[in-house]
Amino acid sequence: MWAAVVEVLPGPEWFGTGAKFGYVLAVRLIETVLGNVFIWSGTVIYPFYEDRGRWGISALEDQGWAGTIMMVEGSLVTIGALAWLFLKLAAEGELRQRLLEEGVDPRTARRAVRYGRGKELEGAG
Repeated sequence: MWAAVVEVLPGPEWFGTGAKFGYVLAVRLIETVLGNVFIWSGTVIYPFYEDRGRWGISALEDQGWAGTIMMVEGSLVTIGALAWLFLKLAAEGELRQRLLEEGVDPRTARRAVRYGRGKELEGAG
């Protein structure tokens, strides 16, 4: 999941910061549903673990704790990721607007900002 968001390699032009924002929301929505299923299910989802109680808790309690940890971790990571993407989206918008005001071609400005090369075009318009 994170390779697409942090772009270890350049991604497609259409998968900009706004699309990444939606991608993170969609993935975390799926995780939230799964976490809730683990927490509120009245039966053990993986029967393999039913008779393997460890650490003094039942398989159902363990499953509930797993769902709880998924939800807490997911919430913290999502808040951080969305905050970072929101700030990045705002900075990209400002830079794109400055480039357009300097007379840089709109497609060139959009692509340069998208791939982190916008600052190189400042003053070149």
